[in-house]
Amino acid sequence: MTGVIASVTALLLSVGILLVGHGLQLTLVPLFAANLGWAPEKIGYLGSAYFLGFVLGCLSVPRLVASVGHIRVFAVLVASATAALLALGVLENFSFWLCCRLVTGWAFAGLYMVIESWLNEKTSGEYRGSVLSVYTIITLLGICAGQMLIGLDIPRTQLIMLGA
Repeated sequence: MTGVIASVTALLLSVGILLVGHGLQLTLVPLFAANLGWAPEKIGYLGSAYFLGFVLGCLSVPRLVASVGHIRVFAVLVASATAALLALGVLENFSFWLCCRLVTGWAFAGLYMVIESWLNEKTSGEYRGSVLSVYTIITLLGICAGQMLIGLDIPRTQLIMLGA
């Protein structure tokens, strides 16, 4: 079992780091939108745009993985999610933020799919449940740790960069 986990350690470590940032941005985006004075309905639309992107990612990313492979798709999705999050700090326009949230949702749906299919591909059926349970623990701890960073006294721009 230890050898199997060791073979996917780099992937699991990158997942942990990625999801700390994701947990942070899941909380930051609505808080920043509220600080901009946007109505609760608009903030709700931002959440809906994320999940619309998530659905679109579930439908489109499998074809990308089939055509170019896990590693390339993973790199493109991480870059897309990072760029979309950093772009939120550039322009305080609701339509622009909707587009950024759509891209973020698309990227994270794809990232989850790529990571989980990669783990399934790299582990035998004998250890798959154990590897996926370690992955789930890392996922939940990463998102939780990211949300806990909100309580730190860090300036807004540094939090955005940390989340990215």
